[in-house]
Amino acid sequence: MEFITSIVDMDNIIFGTEIIPIIIRTIFFVIFFDIQFRLIHLLWPTMPKSEKHTPDKMRLWWSIKCSNVLHAVIIGPVATYAIFTDEKMVAIVTNLREWDFPAIYETILMTQESYFCPALVTFSVGFFVWDLIYSKHAESFEFLMVLHHVISILVWPIALNNGLANFFLLSFMASELSSPFIHVRWYIRSKYGQGMAWILMTLIFILAFIVVRIVVLPYILFGLYGAQTWRHPEIPLWLQILSTSTLYLPSLFNIWWMWFIIKMCMRFLCPSKKKKQ
Repeated sequence: MEFITSIVDMDNIIFGTEIIPIIIRTIFFVIFFDIQFRLIHLLWPTMPKSEKHTPDKMRLWWSIKCSNVLHAVIIGPVATYAIFTDEKMVAIVTNLREWDFPAIYETILMTQESYFCPALVTFSVGFFVWDLIYSKHAESFEFLMVLHHVISILVWPIALNNGLANFFLLSFMASELSSPFIHVRWYIRSKYGQGMAWILMTLIFILAFIVVRIVVLPYILFGLYGAQTWRHPEIPLWLQILSTSTLYLPSLFNIWWMWFIIKMCMRFLCPSKKKKQ
């Protein structure tokens, strides 16, 4: 009876951290993104053809990218808002700014759930599941992106269910603030070419990426080290191993993508050596 009550309890379905509400919300958001994708693909005007691809293929890619943009423009601002308004998260940010190692160890990993985290995590996980399903239609196969999605799908619900690492989850989601710009940049290039608007959007993307993913990196890494996930007595051994082996990966991904962006800039600034991107 208690199990049935928990299923029909709307507050539990929306904000619960038990497995059943997490699965229900995730399935809901997978369906949500699929409907949104199909509507965009149906209603969006035709895209111009490229040198190698038909207008239909370009429109398919843009429809997929619109789902990426929708996810990012919702998850990035809301996660950022949560970090700077939730009292527990604000306390952690203060400790990070002051490089307060003892306080970080006591609070950053074992902090109780943020009010926003249950809905935001399943929103993102639902999107990652949908994005993986449609990755076969993507412009190019990106191994790191697939790896990022798979790890997030498997690990984030476990962290949510165990009340762990809410600050890190919110930080990872807040870094999506830079993502819309790269997709809009692709659209401008496909529709209008590499003109001034494309250059401006490229600069905005690079600046946003540096601010939300690289500038904050020392604080995130300090927080990860301060959490000392490998020696928390309150955490089961399997969770210690899982958290220690996965929490560092998003930061490593960001460093790799920053290197990729640097190479992209070099190709643009040195067109005599390589064709402009």
